[in-house]
Order: sequence, then structure tokens, then C-alpha cells
Amino acid sequence: MLEFETSNGNKYAWEDEIGLFIPYSPIINAIIDEISNKNQISKEDIIEKFKNDFEVNEIEFYYNWAKKLMKIKHNAQIDRDLISPSLKRAILKDGLNQLTLEATEDCNFRCVYCVFSDNYIYSRKHSNKYMDIDTAIDAIDCYFSLIKEGKRYNPLRKPAVSFYGGEPLLNFELIKDSVNYINRKYNNYEVIYTITTNGSLLNKEKAEWLIQHNFNIAVSICGPEEEHDRLRIYGNGNGTFKDIMQNIDSIGDTGRGKIRSIAVFDLRTDLFKLEAFFNRSDIPPIVSATMVGKFEGCKYFEQFSENDYYLFRKQLEWAKKCYINNTDHRIEKKKPSFFDTLFGKAATVCIYAPFQVLPRYSIMPYTGACIPGTSIFADVDGNFHACERIYRGFPIGSVREGLNFEKIGRMLEEYIQHMDKCPTCNMKRMCNKCYQYLTTDKEFLYTSKICLDEELNQKELLARAFTIGELNPKAIESLKRRNENVF
Repeated sequence: MLEFETSNGNKYAWEDEIGLFIPYSPIINAIIDEISNKNQISKEDIIEKFKNDFEVNEIEFYYNWAKKLMKIKHNAQIDRDLISPSLKRAILKDGLNQLTLEATEDCNFRCVYCVFSDNYIYSRKHSNKYMDIDTAIDAIDCYFSLIKEGKRYNPLRKPAVSFYGGEPLLNFELIKDSVNYINRKYNNYEVIYTITTNGSLLNKEKAEWLIQHNFNIAVSICGPEEEHDRLRIYGNGNGTFKDIMQNIDSIGDTGRGKIRSIAVFDLRTDLFKLEAFFNRSDIPPIVSATMVGKFEGCKYFEQFSENDYYLFRKQLEWAKKCYINNTDHRIEKKKPSFFDTLFGKAATVCIYAPFQVLPRYSIMPYTGACIPGTSIFADVDGNFHACERIYRGFPIGSVREGLNFEKIGRMLEEYIQHMDKCPTCNMKRMCNKCYQYLTTDKEFLYTSKICLDEELNQKELLARAFTIGELNPKAIESLKRRNENVF
């Protein structure tokens, strides 16, 4: 059980095994110990034992909670039989959420933090490889055959197809041909289309075609010009901001409604400049704000000094305080701001996420990793991977063999064998770590190496979330509604 305290002095606890928050008092652990050691101990005995240290009504409240916790813990068994029909059934029922096609490994940008740069020693590098239409069609047919097979488990699921790169608009003909093929052959489905682009090639003609075909368009924008051009550059070192904004401006107000911004920042980013920038009415709403990825084999952070870390932590703390102290002004806003996405979004997840009494997947007991097959990423060569972010050393099938459930089972089995710290972690059900953080190009890493500060980080996140909720519940509800209106 993980205890945390809000800025207002109120205490809560996260009970990981059942996925519930409860008001916290030190008595609850003492009561649980008593119940565990003495099966037949009564409420009256508990009251008698603790009445000199706690109020009777408090003892009764936490006795009832402790009994519920103990009952649910007893029933929460984990199925560790990975190589079984339950694996395929879980994927057919709850997986297949999206097929992502890697249109190309080529890119006209050379962003300084790019995961495909020399800063990441285990990732692939930029190349001139492009997916051909035959590979795309094979991947599409494989995906839709699984969708059809899983219809008896999940009849309401909507297929989703996304295009990724490199810069996917460099292979725009593949995108058009793939969509036309899907709309012709699978016209009985309502398909959701998404593209992630750097925006430099998103001219009016391409944008109109994407919008006409109901694409959700995510454009990478890292803030105002000086911030964006520090991170996102062409191969010749020139900035890219003006070209992107010119394209967005040419699309018009109606078209801009289908575009969303995704931002990346690092230790030298001025967070307050990004907050002001994404509040502008001419900037597409922001849906994602993430720090440059610090994964195994990442050398990007070697450039920063101890002073850089110190100044960023101070700035981040000040930004959090400003956000929490100004929740009143955010209730009537029509779109999320940068700070909403950076701080408030996590608060809504903590408070409103439907944590289940039992884990969603009994075969994935630890970390936030999905079951491979929840989404399918097809690279330019037609190999299937769990997603576009994982290193390429763990394929889970191909367009030729389909989704390989035996490979998925072995991958899960090996992954869980490396979860040496997880059984004793108080945040394993709420953990946001996934394969991206816990792999090199060939092997899994032990969580005892990677998750040194995970409980402390989650404790801070929960304290902030509940502080915001206590100060202004309406602001949290408003932010939840705004987030529901984006992709």
C-alpha cells in the first residue's frame, strides 16, 4: 500500500492489488496485520485493541475497509500460463486496436532528439527504404482477417489504421493507395485513420485529401519558433517552424479542426513559453507533451550539466505550482493547454481512470506493458512488432506468417521473468513502464535496474492529482471533457 499526502495535508493510500484509492490512516495497516494473523478476530476486539490511540468511528471505518481489502486480495489470483488459448483470445477480444504502417524509414528532418538518430544506439537509423503497396496490402489483409476472427468477442470494435515514419508523407502515394484499397475491400467497416507527420509536406492539397478521408492528423510542433527550431531541424541545420506554420495557416479554419499538436521538450525548454504558445487560437490543440525519451542506450542527455538538471527541476516545480494555483481560470477553456497536457491530464487519469478490481490481463501482472498484439506495427519490410516505439529485436510475426502467438507467448514469458522488482512494488498496477523502457535491441532489462525511483515518482504524481481534485473538482471535470474531445 502506497501512502501519499496532498499539499492540503490530506492523506490517501493506493491499494495496488485491487486498484482503489482510500483515505489513509496508519491504523489500516495495523488492522490488516491483526486480521491476517488472527482469522477470527472481531470488530469489537479490534476496537478494544486500538481505542486508546484512535477514535472509535475511525477504527470502525478502517476495519470495514480492511475486511474488503483482505477479501479481494484473497480472490485476486494471477494466471501465469502464457502459452495457452487465453493469450489468443485476449488479443482477439481486447487487442487489434490499431494497425500502424511504417510508410518509410526516410525523413526530411534531422531532429536533434530523434529516436532514430545516433543518440540512441539500439534503434534503427534513417534509410531510404519505403514500404511498397504489396507489403501494405498484405499487412492490411492480415489485420482485417484478425478483426473478423475477433468479431465474436468484440463486435463493436472499430478498425484503426495509422501511418508512421520517418516522415510518412514522403510516401503519400502509398497512403492513398492503402486507404483506397481498404475503402474498396472493407467498406462494411467504419475505419479510423490517423497520421503522424512533421508537417513540412502537409500542403493544402495533401491536407484536403486527408481531411476528405476523415484522417486524424497529428503534427509535431515543439512550441514557438525559437524553441521548435532548437530541436526540429532540416538536414542542413535550418529551422522548420516557418514551413510548418505556413502549411497549417493555408489549410483554413475548417481543416485545422482535424489537426492536433504533439510536443517534445528537453531540459533546456522554456515551459512557460510553450504554455503561452499552445494557448494561442491559431495553434492546433495539443494532445501529447513528452520529455525526450531516456531509454536504455540513450546518449542525448550526456550534453546536460548538473546545473541544467537543477534549473529544469526548479522551473518544473514552479510550473506545477502555477498550474495548481490557477485551476479556476481553466474551467471555461475550450481546448487543453500545454500545462493541462503535462500536469492535468495525468490527474484526470489518476482520478477518473476505471481501475478494475482484477487486472485486465491476468497474463500481464506487472508494468504498463500491453499484450503484444494490442496494436500491430508493420515495418517497411513487413515484419510485425508490438508497436512503433519498441526496438526491432522482438518481432511478433510478419505479413507472410501473420501474427505469431507462440512468439508473443515466449516474449511475454521472458519479459515477466525480468520483472524481479515488480512483485514487491506498490505501483505495479499503475506503472507506466512498457517494453520501450525495458529493452535493448536484443534483450530485456531487469526492473531492479530500470525502476529505481518509480514508486517515488508515482507518489508525487498522485499527490499532485489529488491536490488539484481537492482544490477544484470542477477544473478536473472540465479538463476531462476537453481531453475526451481530442483524438
